[in-house]
Parts: sequence; structure tokens; C-alpha cells
Amino acid sequence: MKKKLIMALIVALSAQGMETVYAQDIVDTVENRIEVQEANYASLKVITEGKGSVSINGQTLTGGDVSVKTGESVRVKVNPAEGYKVDKVEVNGIVLTKDNAPSAMESLVNGYFDYTFWGDQANSVKVTFAKVETNQTTLKVTTEGKGSVEINGQTLTGGDVSVKTGESVRVKVNPAEGYKVDKVEVN
Repeated sequence: MKKKLIMALIVALSAQGMETVYAQDIVDTVENRIEVQEANYASLKVITEGKGSVSINGQTLTGGDVSVKTGESVRVKVNPAEGYKVDKVEVNGIVLTKDNAPSAMESLVNGYFDYTFWGDQANSVKVTFAKVETNQTTLKVTTEGKGSVEINGQTLTGGDVSVKTGESVRVKVNPAEGYKVDKVEVN
């Protein structure tokens, strides 16, 4: 009577909270059997539009997926690039507002919000960054020869000056003694 030799090989790996068990039975021929067990983690898709990044659990992203523990509050930090601001934040396709997420909107003023994600749905955070509109325009002043330019009472021989966007600007050209205005160029 011949007996079959049965041998089982089981390897368990754990990475980012996902435990994967590989089991393989060897009986004359090899049969593969793979079991995957999720240990209370969900995938969170991060999307950004405009210039800025999002940090989740200390990991800074401008897009991509990150694993988060389900059922626990996750700190989401929003980091607009210089000259940008947070325009809107969407969680799982819903735009956060004072009405549907008052505490999140309140903490967003400080650059973060806390949220609890669940593993039974597709989770996502989308942050839209918008360029900060300023009410100042920079005028570049250059002079050739001797003289100065006066803009809104500020005398310059060259350099930049800020003026309010949309308002009239008074420009006075003052040639030095013995000089005359040859030309004035705008833009």
C-alpha cells in the first residue's frame, strides 16, 4: 500500500496592515490556494487640483492611494503652495460645507480636518487649490538718461512699484535739467 505524502506550505506576510496568507498543498501535483484577509484598513484615493499637497498620517501626497485604518479618525492636512489657497474639499464626492461638516470647515482654517473613513465604500479626498487673487499690480519702471518717474507721488529712477489693480495711476515724467523726454513706453 502506497501512501501519499502531503505537505503544506503556509507563508503569512503583512504590509501596510493587509495580512496576506499564501497556502500551498503539495500532493503529487501542486495546487495553489491564496487567501487574503484585510485587517481593518481601507484604501483612500487622494486627488489634488491646482498647486498644493495633502498630508495623511504624515505622508505627503499630490495624488495617489494611501491606506487608512477604518473606523478611526484620520488627520488630513491641506498644504497650499505659495500664492495658492484651499478652494474646496470633497470627501467621497461630497463637497464639505459649514452645513454638512461644520467642525471640518472650522478646522480647515488652521490647515487640517479630521475624518473617519470606512472600508465598505470607495474612499476619496479631493482638494482644489486656487490661485490667490491680489488687488495689487507691479509696475516695472526703467529710465534711460537722466531723470525720474513719479508714480502716485513716489519718485523712482528705476525698479518696481505696486499699485492697486483697477485704479487710475498718475505717472509724471521728470527729465533732469538739460534733458527732455524722448519717449514713454507702456507695456
